[in-house]
Amino acid sequence: MKKLSLLLCAGLFACVSWVGAQNETGVVESERIVKFKKAAEKGSATAQYNLGVCYYNGIDVNVNYEEAFKWYLMAAEQGVVDAQYMVAICYARGKGTLQSPMEAVRWYRAAAEQGDVAAQYNLALCYANGVGTSVNGAEAVNWYTRAAEQGHVNAQYNLAICHANGTGTPQNAAEAVKWYLKAAEQGNANAQYNLALSYANGTGTTQNDSEALQWYLKAAEQGVANAQYNLALCYANGTGTDQNLTEAVNWYLKAAEQGTANAQYNLALCYANGTGVSHDPAQAVKWYLKAAEQGVLDAQYELAVCYAQGIGTTQNNYEAFKWYKKSAEQDIVDAQYQLALCYAEGKGTARNDSEAAKWYLKAAEQHVLDAQYQVARCYAQGIGMSRNDLEAAKWFKKAAERNHANAQYELAMCYAKGVGVPQNDAEAFRWYKKSAERDIVNAQYELAMCYAQGVGTKKNDEEAAKWYEVVAEQGVAEAQWQIAVCYAAGVGVQQDAAKAFEWYLKAAEQGVVDAQYPLALCYAEGKGTAQNDTEAAMWYLKAAESGVADAQYPLAMAYAYGIGTSRNALEAVKWFKKAAERGVVEAQYELAMCYMQGNGVSRNEAEAFRLFTIAAENGIPAAQYELALCFENGKGVSSDFDSALAWYNKAAEQGHAGAKEILDAYYAELARLEQERLEQERLEQERLEQERLEQERLERERLEQERLELARLEQERLEQERLERERLEQERLELARLEQERLEQERLEQERLELARIASERLEQERLEQEKLLAMQQAAQQPEKKPEITSAADQYKMALKYEKGDGVERSAVLAKEWYEKAANQGHADAQYSLALCYDNGEGVKENNAEAVKWYKKAAEKGVVNAQYNLAICYETGEGVAENYSEAIKWYRKAAENGMADAQYSMALHYAYEENVVETLKWLKKAAAQGHQDAIELLNEIE
Repeated sequence: MKKLSLLLCAGLFACVSWVGAQNETGVVESERIVKFKKAAEKGSATAQYNLGVCYYNGIDVNVNYEEAFKWYLMAAEQGVVDAQYMVAICYARGKGTLQSPMEAVRWYRAAAEQGDVAAQYNLALCYANGVGTSVNGAEAVNWYTRAAEQGHVNAQYNLAICHANGTGTPQNAAEAVKWYLKAAEQGNANAQYNLALSYANGTGTTQNDSEALQWYLKAAEQGVANAQYNLALCYANGTGTDQNLTEAVNWYLKAAEQGTANAQYNLALCYANGTGVSHDPAQAVKWYLKAAEQGVLDAQYELAVCYAQGIGTTQNNYEAFKWYKKSAEQDIVDAQYQLALCYAEGKGTARNDSEAAKWYLKAAEQHVLDAQYQVARCYAQGIGMSRNDLEAAKWFKKAAERNHANAQYELAMCYAKGVGVPQNDAEAFRWYKKSAERDIVNAQYELAMCYAQGVGTKKNDEEAAKWYEVVAEQGVAEAQWQIAVCYAAGVGVQQDAAKAFEWYLKAAEQGVVDAQYPLALCYAEGKGTAQNDTEAAMWYLKAAESGVADAQYPLAMAYAYGIGTSRNALEAVKWFKKAAERGVVEAQYELAMCYMQGNGVSRNEAEAFRLFTIAAENGIPAAQYELALCFENGKGVSSDFDSALAWYNKAAEQGHAGAKEILDAYYAELARLEQERLEQERLEQERLEQERLEQERLERERLEQERLELARLEQERLEQERLERERLEQERLELARLEQERLEQERLEQERLELARIASERLEQERLEQEKLLAMQQAAQQPEKKPEITSAADQYKMALKYEKGDGVERSAVLAKEWYEKAANQGHADAQYSLALCYDNGEGVKENNAEAVKWYKKAAEKGVVNAQYNLAICYETGEGVAENYSEAIKWYRKAAENGMADAQYSMALHYAYEENVVETLKWLKKAAAQGHQDAIELLNEIE
């Protein structure tokens, strides 16, 4: 210790002999100790002090704090400044005497007033922290200043902090910088760091990045983690120096290894991006993890991405989900969207559409474009939430207006169908166009349809063809067919058989049935390509197998006559049948011929007749002629010359030569016979008609007589039923009336009794309330009739009445006034309540500084809630300069007074300092009071 220097100038060592002597206990003491004792017992202050030094430090004697304290005290009482300081130390530490912070302060002051710099510094600490004396910021500043002016480095640093925060002295950033500089020049690392911050921010001095860099460097070289981190930022950004990414990584690493979370995150970014260091995804993951575990949200998100994509680590959906969830729950928007995807796809967790929808919505509300689109889909399809077309359209519109191409398409569909929005073809067209211009294929196809049909816009074949071709070139089969039709017909484009053939071929090869038949025609007729019956037959077959009736008939003809394929009567019949069943009359005729001739099928005249009939009725002349032959010759049907004649006529009318020849041969004779027959039939019909009319008249007369008799009997029955119903209704109404009168009388009586009881109770209550209110008003508002309320306790009670409306009209303003009266008289609870008024703006304009003032007064009187709230103010800088030391001091007081929240805060403080013993101590105290967070954290630790 520095106090030992007095031994060198005590003058007692000049002639000492090192031969010892026995004391009264028989212990051999050195000559030096013997001489010190003799001089000390004679009252030598120097000897007393030196003897205290020997016993305290075990010089020539065994360490004996009680003896040391005894001799120090003797010297101190004679004014030896070093002895006074050591007496203060003994009291402060409880060495050689009972620990007494108050006595320590007394002796620190004695030594400090004689200029002892260490005593001045320690005395300042006592005033600053309320150790052995009340907290007194002004006194703390006074003694810090005295010690600082003597060059005490820690006093210089603490004095700078006081000036910076306005603690015990008006806030003065320039004074703070002055003392930071003095302490920094003596090597105080924290002062160097704070001085660097001052230069960096231009606080209390001219902003100077170069100076900031130099002081960051000094503090960083002494291991100040925050300085290392800020120095890294300077090198990374070229602030105050040339940009040097390698140096930035070097200092990020030093700070990161000390646990600085942001440095860990930035170091991870460097490894991830190969910035200032070789690209190393594994190292990036390592540091992302460390930063993430300290709660750095961006690190949690990046770590999740690494696990999700297997970057720098084994791909792990479960870990990705865990970190996405942590960062999402702290409002990291991109993480919310990714978390929604995890739930939606079942990646790293069980698939949960409800959770996916919830997180999509959170991200969407923070304007994540893809999330807005996904929310719209959830509402539209009822995925994870109730289906809601209005909400779906709303979110599609939000995303669409921000140029989300798929959302633009979906919004167009909403307008087109009137789903969630009024149906509006023009709006649908507008959004189809925007989406189409962003290369959404479905939108391009719908846009083409709009132009083609004139839906939502003026019909425009050229634009329709343009968009059909755009979509067709992207391989959409339906569009390929549509553009083929355009080229084939010259709609919107110049007619071009070759291009039509090209697109028909592409669409047909993708299975578009409508394209297969036109393609077959192209090959059959040589349109746009070389004529090719084989290809035509092949595509007829594909189209026919897909159910295209028009293709079935030419396919059957190909098989029947060997066009482009081998003759095959069976296949011909098969396809003639299919075409016939679909109503192709030519096929019906050909199939009938097959049945009539037994070609590819067993001969069947009845089936031939049936099919000839169908084809004939559909206007096929050859079928009409063949049908006439069937009737004439009795093939497949009974002989019927009239029917034969009818069908010969139909065939002849359509120019069938064979039918004309047969008709010409017998029409003259037939005409005569027909005339006679017709006349006979006419006469017979007239007779039969006369008889029928007479029978109908007689029947009508009989029916009318029966109707009249039945009507009379029904009328009599109905009248009797009506009279009986009226009698029964009269009886029911009379009974109901009598019962209603009885019930009404009972109800009125009950109401009368209940109203009488309520009125009596209300009058009594009003009387009591009136008396109570009158008493309170007389006490509070008529001081001329009652003694003035001067007691702080009574003023506090009056404030409570106005706050709660207890017997007086509730008034936050009057409550604040009474709290203020009581608070000004030193009432601790009133001071706390007044602080709350200012803090919450109740009865007075919100004023955080005033709140802090009154919290402090109440806290100093031991109001535990005030101590806790004051700690929060110092921690957050609300109403007072941010001061973490002050915050911890007041958290500690509240914690020691039993407040669970404060105990938990102390646990967190010690956890940050990695003090496991203190952390567990305070966690256990808070947990014992049922503090849930403390219980959970304690469980995790243990």
